[in-house]
Amino acid sequence: MPKDSPSPLIELRNVQKHIGAQQILRGLDLSILHGESLGIIGGSGTGKSVTLKLIMGLMSVTSGSIKVDGVEITTLNERQLGPHRRKIGMLFQDGALFDSLSLEENVAFPLREAGERDHRKIAAAVQEVLEDVGLADHKEKLPPALSGGMRKRAALARAVITKPQCILYDEPTAGLDPIVSDSIDHLIRRTQRRYGCTAVFVTHDMKSLRTVADRVVYLRDGVIYFSGTPAELFTSTDPVIHQFVTGESGETS
Repeated sequence: MPKDSPSPLIELRNVQKHIGAQQILRGLDLSILHGESLGIIGGSGTGKSVTLKLIMGLMSVTSGSIKVDGVEITTLNERQLGPHRRKIGMLFQDGALFDSLSLEENVAFPLREAGERDHRKIAAAVQEVLEDVGLADHKEKLPPALSGGMRKRAALARAVITKPQCILYDEPTAGLDPIVSDSIDHLIRRTQRRYGCTAVFVTHDMKSLRTVADRVVYLRDGVIYFSGTPAELFTSTDPVIHQFVTGESGETS
C-alpha cells in the first residue's frame, strides 16, 4: 500500500494531448502516490498507453503539467530528461528486447547507458535481478529462444535493474495464457514490495486488477470517469463501468 507522503510521486494536471486531429486526453488530472500500485483501464484509444509515454517523457503534452518527484518534466529537453527517465522503468507490451543481444546483455543495457563501467558491479546486478525473476539459468540465451512469459520476465528484470522509483507496465499480461499471466501478476506485486517502487500498469485483464492494483482509474473520453479500489470497481452499479468490467456489449443474437 502507499507510504505516507506529503506529496504524490507523479502529478498530472489538466493534461491534454492531441495526435494529429484526434484529441486523446481532454484535461486529465491524476495523482499517483509513492509506493502505490495503480491500474489504468479503458477502451481502445482512450489514452492509457499515451499516459504512460507522457509520464516517461517519450511523448510531449499538448498542454498541461506533469510533475515527477516534484520536477516539472514538460519543459525539459531531451538531455534534461535523462535523469528523469532513470527514475522510471518501463515494461513495454512486446518487451522491446534486443534480439541480437543475450538476455544478460539486454538486462545490463540500462546500467551501461547510465554510465556504469565496472564489469563486476554490472554482472552482480544482472545476476541479482535475473534470480529475482527466475531467469538466472537462461542469461546466455537470445530473446527469440525465450517463451512469451520469459520475455516478460526479462523485460521486468531490465526495468528494475536501475532501482527506479516507479515502473510503468503497458499490458504486462497481453498474449499470455492464464497461468503465465497469473505468475507475471504475482511477480509484479513481489517486485513492487521488494524494491518499494510505485507501479503503474495499463491492462484489459480484470484478474490482474484484483491481484496487483491498490487503486484503479478508468479513462473515458480523455478524462478519468472512475477512481477507486478494485473492490469498488467490481461492485459498481454504474452501467458504463459494469459493461466494461463484464465485457458485455449489450447486443443480442
